[in-house]
Amino acid sequence: MYLYLKNQTDLTSGDRPLKILHIGPEFCLQPVLTAIPNATYVSADLMSSLVDMLEVKPDVCMSVTHGCFPSEAFDLVICSHVLEHVDADREAMVELFRMTKPGGLAIVPVPVAWDCELTDERKELSPLQRAEYYGESDHLRMYGRDYLDRLREAGFAVMLHRLDDPSLAMRYRIDIDEPLVVAQKNPISESSREI
Repeated sequence: MYLYLKNQTDLTSGDRPLKILHIGPEFCLQPVLTAIPNATYVSADLMSSLVDMLEVKPDVCMSVTHGCFPSEAFDLVICSHVLEHVDADREAMVELFRMTKPGGLAIVPVPVAWDCELTDERKELSPLQRAEYYGESDHLRMYGRDYLDRLREAGFAVMLHRLDDPSLAMRYRIDIDEPLVVAQKNPISESSREI
């Protein structure tokens, strides 16, 4: 994510004010994001047991399905490997869209079985079965390629970015075949969108 932000956007340059919302904050990204000049960084989590392990504690206790921020508040929203844990994931995507400024980005990677068209989502599975089918007992689904359609339904334009430098992939242990899912809110506000 950071390589994408640094090399493919101007968001880390510090040339302009930047508001960042980091949902389910990864401790490895927090110091990097908080160090961006002219950036206001806000982290949000449901305060799980893992929060005590974080170097920088979340600023806000918040559900991703009920954001506590105004509409169009953030230039950058990072919500990495959260949505597979959320029962109402489509509601969460709508909230992410709502809180993102027009022209802003939301980086929203999740586990995706790219060879499957449709998301596998069976609510009747036990935690043990979910661990077997989805890789983790607290994952509620394994997304298929239709994950991108779910983001589009929330209003985002969706882009896939792949690291094209094998030496960087090796250095940072990045799967070169795993694209980064980046969603952008169109610069046209909801109130002026053509129907």
